[in-house]
Amino acid sequence: MVYFVGAGCGAHDLITVRAKKILQCAQIVVYAGSLINKSILSYTQKDCTLHDSSKMTLEEIIAVIAAHKNCCCVRLHSGDPCLYGAIREQMEALDSRRIPYEIVPGVSSFCGAAAAVRAEYTVPGVSQSVIITRMQGRTPVPDGESLARLSSHGCSMVLFLSASLLLQAQAELLAGGAYTPDTPAAIVYKASWPEEKVYRCTVGTLAQTAALHGITHTALILVGSFLGDEYRRSLLYSPSFSTGVRTACAPPADKQSGIAVAQRFSRIYIASVTQQGGALAAKLTQLLCASGANAVCTVKPDNLRGWFEQGFAGQGGQKKALVFIGAAGIAVRCAAPFITSKMTDPALIVLDEAGQFAIPVLSGHVGMANELASYIAEQLACVPVITTATDIHHTWSVDAWAQAHNFCIASPHEIKRIASAVLRDEPVSVFTDLPQTAIPAIPYDNYRYAEQAEEADIIISRSNAYRNMRALRLIPRDAVLGVGCKKDMDTAKLQSAFLQFCRAASLEPECFYKACSIQLKENESAIRDLCAAFNLLWQVFSADELCAVSGVFSYSDFTQQVTGVDCVCERSAAAGVLADTADANWRSYLLIAKKQRFEGSTFAAAVKSE
Repeated sequence: MVYFVGAGCGAHDLITVRAKKILQCAQIVVYAGSLINKSILSYTQKDCTLHDSSKMTLEEIIAVIAAHKNCCCVRLHSGDPCLYGAIREQMEALDSRRIPYEIVPGVSSFCGAAAAVRAEYTVPGVSQSVIITRMQGRTPVPDGESLARLSSHGCSMVLFLSASLLLQAQAELLAGGAYTPDTPAAIVYKASWPEEKVYRCTVGTLAQTAALHGITHTALILVGSFLGDEYRRSLLYSPSFSTGVRTACAPPADKQSGIAVAQRFSRIYIASVTQQGGALAAKLTQLLCASGANAVCTVKPDNLRGWFEQGFAGQGGQKKALVFIGAAGIAVRCAAPFITSKMTDPALIVLDEAGQFAIPVLSGHVGMANELASYIAEQLACVPVITTATDIHHTWSVDAWAQAHNFCIASPHEIKRIASAVLRDEPVSVFTDLPQTAIPAIPYDNYRYAEQAEEADIIISRSNAYRNMRALRLIPRDAVLGVGCKKDMDTAKLQSAFLQFCRAASLEPECFYKACSIQLKENESAIRDLCAAFNLLWQVFSADELCAVSGVFSYSDFTQQVTGVDCVCERSAAAGVLADTADANWRSYLLIAKKQRFEGSTFAAAVKSE
């Protein structure tokens, strides 16, 4: 058997376990000369025959391999064979001779180089693409792949086989227009080898740096702003960002810390219309990104009205904020055509270009504009101009409280009535069919719990039984939906079945924050569309994980045979709760709706047990 094996970027212990095992069994090794650290060959047996391919032609290499096709024959390449390994021609030669082979990947030198400079090629807010290429020398590059053309993208770049051509490479890198003479660069000589050297420089000093240190070969050239100091914190590990296995969390307080507030926005758009405002916008963007927020700065947008339209578009369940540096009147006129509802409009904050005041204009409570403006004012040492009555009188804001504790406000027209009562210090009655211990503390002295929903000013419930009552209805988004469906389910039918399930279970659709199912359904488009339509997180579990959930569940022979699980929807709902519960055990969840079957689908619901 013939093995194309990646020897890694140089260090003898930076090869894969599989590669090491194959080398230990090898009878013949054809290795890539000076590109391979010879210490790697020490893994071979004493009687293994070694051939240095740097002194061989393709025909000679194939002749050796073909002569030993019935042995364990290793073609050892540097790095990973897929990059500049010239293995295509070798594979075709073996194919024509019907000689079987296998490819064993290795650690490429571009990975070793990144480790050497302690850098990440894909840095949030800086570059999300990597170009791996080489300078044209005696070996041409295809039309359209000149270094100047590729450099026009300005993303992270790695140059192989170019250390001896840096004067020309430097000129082409600058010719692309995206890199400047000051763009960070690095020369990494023999990444991960004992003699590894790293020389940091700029694009404008690449050739000079190489000449100064005598670098002419066996080096990679790294280019791009990823080597600089600026970046944004990734959303992946942000407390405010939900993933398939972790739910976004907020501190259990009415007023969150400024950093937590900034991180809860999926994106903060910042724009200015003057040069002075542009400097302030850049400073604010840097401060917000340093706190983990996803802030994007635009100085002098070509189409200011279009900038506002983009900020208002597609709000859905994602929180966005617009920070406009300029006159408040301009902001109001530009935003006016896109304003729809305080429940869905993004936060809009206006700053003067001198950085003296931060004014929340829209969505002060639900959109968290007041809290974001206060945090911005703190960062810029300016004055937050908060105009909402409950804030200036330091009284309880029911909509801000609901937002902080993840309640859906089902009757926003009632907010004004509650706020007016609070401002007058009038009694407010609260009804809930949940355990009162499950309700977050209400920071208002003049409230009481009502025994009947009809008596209440505020109703806190997952149930749809209170829709016609004159009260502020708050729906806790704390339920997990367990769902199962047939393959290639129609999206409209599944969503209709979900609404039928909610009616049958007397649940509001808004009480769900997450949908869960078996891993077999991970890419089921109908379920993903359901999650998008109802702003649900999506999480899947393996059959083993579902079977491990303790409790009493419905049973289906058919489901057991097809999936290996007796009941997908109930177990998925329970598993979804347990995944978000610290020190979870089977008593940590409560099925509030058992399995209900509809045409082609099943649903169940669970919550954390109090």
